[in-house]
Amino acid sequence: MDRMLTVQGHTIAVSKVTSGRGEIPRILVHGITASCQFWTPDIVPEQVAKGSCYAVSLPAHFPAQAPAKWGAADISAASMAQILEESIQQLVGDQPVLLMGHSTGGFAALALAAHYPQRAAKVISVAGFAHGRWTGMLGLRQRLAAAGPIGRALFRLSFTAAQRNPRTFSRSARWAAADAASLLNYPSANTITNTNYEVFKHLDLKAMTAYFQKMPQIDISNELPDIAAPTLAMAGDADPVVPFAQSQKIAQLVPHATLSTIAGAGHLPFWERPQQYHEAINQWLVASG
Repeated sequence: MDRMLTVQGHTIAVSKVTSGRGEIPRILVHGITASCQFWTPDIVPEQVAKGSCYAVSLPAHFPAQAPAKWGAADISAASMAQILEESIQQLVGDQPVLLMGHSTGGFAALALAAHYPQRAAKVISVAGFAHGRWTGMLGLRQRLAAAGPIGRALFRLSFTAAQRNPRTFSRSARWAAADAASLLNYPSANTITNTNYEVFKHLDLKAMTAYFQKMPQIDISNELPDIAAPTLAMAGDADPVVPFAQSQKIAQLVPHATLSTIAGAGHLPFWERPQQYHEAINQWLVASG
């Protein structure tokens, strides 16, 4: 990590991804259980990389750390937006930024743009959502985390099994893809899996339980019309984790939004359909000025 910021008792990790000049800063936010290391240069589109890109961690995602008593009751769209806003303030001052996030990172970018409209110059949500109720394996883990002591015990068992065994972790990653063959054939697939596993195995189980308990209760649909910035909602139409309807909703409710559909892709379009992913974002950024 390039920097560790202190924000409201949290330690927030920041990594400098690119050092472009002459463009507004770019803030990249990863998804649930990932880290700043998620934003490798190969998934940062050319037009995004023209500016200085800072990958900022979600609260409580290793190597970031949350306060000792932080838990599900502290997780909300407003609190996540405020922590992200204060982190950006420390990085670039009052400058407007381009916000780009994947999955829960896309949700966080949208929440920030809704709560702090002066901060967001543009927003890119990749497989993001307004309502944090997931499907597939992550949806099952959400239900377990919210199902009382027995459910939480099963959640912990499932989660720690993936933390202790890289093969189990790798299988979990494939569940997020609609086109597992393309994912496995991605040129740096093994490196990506190994890098993400090295972070995943250090995640705080208590914090992850809190996220999986609370996110299904959070819905920012009513706040999306407050976003003033041009917004791109991109998603695979076969996403097994975040329903494609979530990106459709974002495009409908954000006043200046565009929907970009990646046919046949799941939750990881940058690895399942890399050419379409890069072209769509680059073209939108050029067209939106």
